[in-house]
Amino acid sequence: MMKMHTLILVAAFAAGASAQDVPRAKWIENGLIDAGGTHEPTIFVIRRGGERLDAREQNDLAESEGTLRRLKEQGIEVFHTHLYKGFGMAAEMPGMEQTKRTAEIAHRLGLKVDTYIQWNTMMYETFFAEEPRARDWIQRDAGGLPILLTYGYQQSYRYRPCFANQEYLDYLKKIVRYAVEEVRTDFIHFDNFDLNPEPDSCHDQACTRGFRAYLKQKYTPAQREERFGFANVDYVNPPQWNEPNPPSRMQIIFDPAIQEWIDYRCQLMSDALRQMASFAKSLNPEVVIEINPHGITGGNRAWEAAIDHSRLLKYTQAFWTEESIDPGFSADGRLLSHIRSYKLARTYKNVLMTYISENPIAMAEGLAFNQTIGFAGSDPLRPQMLRYVDFYRKNRELFTGTQDVANVAVLRSYPSITYNQRNVQLATVLVEQALDPGTDTFRPDLR
Repeated sequence: MMKMHTLILVAAFAAGASAQDVPRAKWIENGLIDAGGTHEPTIFVIRRGGERLDAREQNDLAESEGTLRRLKEQGIEVFHTHLYKGFGMAAEMPGMEQTKRTAEIAHRLGLKVDTYIQWNTMMYETFFAEEPRARDWIQRDAGGLPILLTYGYQQSYRYRPCFANQEYLDYLKKIVRYAVEEVRTDFIHFDNFDLNPEPDSCHDQACTRGFRAYLKQKYTPAQREERFGFANVDYVNPPQWNEPNPPSRMQIIFDPAIQEWIDYRCQLMSDALRQMASFAKSLNPEVVIEINPHGITGGNRAWEAAIDHSRLLKYTQAFWTEESIDPGFSADGRLLSHIRSYKLARTYKNVLMTYISENPIAMAEGLAFNQTIGFAGSDPLRPQMLRYVDFYRKNRELFTGTQDVANVAVLRSYPSITYNQRNVQLATVLVEQALDPGTDTFRPDLR
């Protein structure tokens, strides 16, 4: 089924959008209407602090059969809920068992289940008590200190795990197995899917060895000599920074070792995701894999966060972007929208998940470019969103199975945008802005 779209921009990426290395779930091809629920287990709500005195009761209410029934009656088809936050399975088992019971209710009501799994947190206070070996699984900076997630300056108990450490990935597989086999989840959301920016990158032994092995695998000795001036990379370390030489001062990245380190970090995240997605699919091919790497933000995601969408979105069928954009025109006439991120998702046959405001333009933009609802919100749903859910369900055949029709493509070149971010990103954004529908600078004739 072919439908015309007014947008003639297609984001093209160097790594090939069509490659699929893991099975794809069929059910999500009929669209996604997802809502919750809460993704925060009670143990985390209490440890984080600053919450309501009735926080436990509020969490229980969010998982209750009454909430699920109400969402089902309102047209929601997938229920989003918590499963694992990073405290370790032993500490979180009561909450995980609660999710298992909630999933049984959801499935009985005809809802699919979307379970939250923390990708990037090790709450060491409980995790180390369960698994003492985990002291060797965490990311450490050049000075040997644990690398932390950056949340509100009051969550220093959240260490980042090292994705070059296979023992951590094997532990995460235990969570995935529980989700697929015990909870019988239909959809896994991996949260905090990124790495910290420099100078806060991992320099532990696993990453140092991994980086050197990556260079040996990527290049022959002759190619390494051409790339670096020498062939032996046994003593090449991850880039190190100091106060007179901060990474933020670089405008163009021309050091080959820094370029390769950026590439290594992107590939590390891709390889870890592929491993986890393949494992989940081996247990149930119909499980949807979703991550939150954000979309096209204007930032240098490869350099800042080890995110190269072209490597990641081959293994997912949905992803989150969390930019706070209210679609419309700025005071100086610029179009503000999620269109780039929606087009990125469509290019890789993914559904974009984003927080949609009450602005009707935002909801219309989502349906026009996402071709489905995606994330509808948390209970209680807003009246405006309920209108759009109802409209989508009544007119679903106009959206599902459609393909974008475009005669212009914009190449987002990974090395150009990553190593010469400011100039190339600006030029790319301006070209896309001219092609986006809704701007006065370009009106395609679709007659």
